[in-house]
Amino acid sequence: MPSLLPFRSRFFPFLALVAMLALTAGCGVFGRKKPAETGPDSVLPPRPDYLLAEGTLDELKAVLDQRTRSHQTMQAVGRIVMEQEGMDGKIWFDANLLHRTPDDIRLRGSRVPVGTIFEVLTLQDSACVYLNREKELFVGTLQELQELGGVTGLLTPRQMLSALLINHDLKRRLEVRSEWMFGVNEETMLLSQEIPGSERVMSWTIRREDAAVTSVAIQQPNGVPDLVVEYEDYEFIDAGELMPMELTVLLPQSAAKVSVKLSKYRMDPPLVDAVFQCPDGKAEAIYPLEELANRQALEPDANYTDEGAPAAP
Repeated sequence: MPSLLPFRSRFFPFLALVAMLALTAGCGVFGRKKPAETGPDSVLPPRPDYLLAEGTLDELKAVLDQRTRSHQTMQAVGRIVMEQEGMDGKIWFDANLLHRTPDDIRLRGSRVPVGTIFEVLTLQDSACVYLNREKELFVGTLQELQELGGVTGLLTPRQMLSALLINHDLKRRLEVRSEWMFGVNEETMLLSQEIPGSERVMSWTIRREDAAVTSVAIQQPNGVPDLVVEYEDYEFIDAGELMPMELTVLLPQSAAKVSVKLSKYRMDPPLVDAVFQCPDGKAEAIYPLEELANRQALEPDANYTDEGAPAAP
């Protein structure tokens, strides 16, 4: 499962690769509420087996078993919008993310009527980014892509995937880790665990009424959040699997926000090997991945509206 661990953001330029992610305390610059006060606007369809009546880990494990399925491939389609303090407008693109177990990911970013703007592939320990209009290919390691913060300087495709598969991620952690810090009140459960090899803490806020994860956070020892993901809407898809449809990623130290709205999921779509191959045959120039930091594929759109479409000029 991809990790939600954050990285040091070096820049916020360049387009918007993201992919998809998660975490406690709001970011004041955007006027957000604290995670414990946020979450899906309406509860999920009432079922007694979704109620965390006692607020125990065993209850939570049982619900997650019902809400998750094993998949070899996945497709997620939606729109990603990024904004940052001091930026004139918003960076946005329509995203098509493909995943093949365990580690292959392809993210395509496009706009109508322009078409495909970029593609990002992570394949085990390697990564490449292709800029469609420039016909330029950037090739390197997964570590180099992580150090750049993907294409946007914010999130990598693996982080985005982990945010979408939040129920799978939490289920796996509950299965492999027995030591948890947790508290319960009338409305929520708060689970926390130290990140191995780090003094930071990762926390999950879960609503007891329907066992929905409302936020995930990674915090420094002094309580300052590195990364916060707030889940605002869920839907049941194939075979009763619960997937997030709307989430917001906050990066307080960068004064940045990434909004993700999903329109479609497909589980186990047929994906041939060619889908997860770097498009070097289309490139007119190939560069080291580190040079990606000097490119600006998407400019902020000052006319973009929160309704989800560019405003008329």
